[in-house]
Amino acid sequence: MALPVFPIAVLGAPQRTGYGIAHEAGSIRLRKDDPVRAGISIYRRMRYYPSDMVTVMWRFTDAQMYTFRLFFQDDLMEGALWFIMPLVMGDGNNQNMPTPPSVKNVKAHFTDMHQASISGVVAWTVTAMLEVAYEGRVNASP
Repeated sequence: MALPVFPIAVLGAPQRTGYGIAHEAGSIRLRKDDPVRAGISIYRRMRYYPSDMVTVMWRFTDAQMYTFRLFFQDDLMEGALWFIMPLVMGDGNNQNMPTPPSVKNVKAHFTDMHQASISGVVAWTVTAMLEVAYEGRVNASP
């Protein structure tokens, strides 16, 4: 089954304001304040490809909000499915620094329900946390 693709042409890219990446730990500390076992802590790798947690924010019109909700409810089955979305990931592929950061297609998943608030007359501000699978990065341009 092919992964759904985020409708970037209709909804646009996330805003730069509020955008953030937090790298999820790929290892676990086994010895932590254990009085029985003395010595240095031992770390164990949890998985080969750790994921990134990305905070995103969009500003939508009322029609775009409707499209976003349909995509979330129907295409992603209330957020249960992974999807393909172009995001800035800071993976060093843009060597010409005065230009904007490079955008890559990534495999993403909503970690929880998105939050939406109305701002202005017909503008919606939507914030969400996405989990981005490192091994799911796609080389095709958006």
